[in-house]
Amino acid sequence: MGNKKREMVLNKRGERFIFCYEDGQEDALLEAICAQVENPGTIFDEFDARVAKREVIFSLMNQADLLVNGLTGEIDELRKIGEFSEGVGQ
Repeated sequence: MGNKKREMVLNKRGERFIFCYEDGQEDALLEAICAQVENPGTIFDEFDARVAKREVIFSLMNQADLLVNGLTGEIDELRKIGEFSEGVGQ
């Protein structure tokens, strides 16, 4: 199973910045965002980069929540059928 493809789109004064990436490639996404700030040919600035980085962080937090909640649900199911116990030596 491959990584989920994602995109982040920022529209600013008639320009559209589209960043495409896969799960697990957020570091490359952040580098691309920073590169846009350094590009004098665009209107992408530090504020835009902060907004975009914040969205990346929120996306990662949401993915982590889904993962934790999914695992918690699986552990609860295992507890119900007696296949999971916490603690050492049990």
